[in-house]
Amino acid sequence: STLYSIQPQTGKEEILFTREQVNKALASAGYPKLSHLYDLRFLWDDKTEVLLPRNVRYAVYNWKKGEVIGRDDLPKLPTMTMLSIRISPIP
Repeated sequence: STLYSIQPQTGKEEILFTREQVNKALASAGYPKLSHLYDLRFLWDDKTEVLLPRNVRYAVYNWKKGEVIGRDDLPKLPTMTMLSIRISPIP
């Protein structure tokens, strides 16, 4: 699976990350793999980070750095934002 950002004005698509990239970072941090990208939460409009549900814990993936941050390191006071995204399976 691949996660895209879509510019509403132009329709231009940009690949943010793939499930394989997230799983590589999760494995490095000692977390189990994701089987899909459907439950992701984008809580910070000023960061390149996405919240990943992980059973009883959460992890944050920074797609610019390609790394996972543990639950204790979550940024404080998240702000909500609306994003246009498209998820597609890898052919």
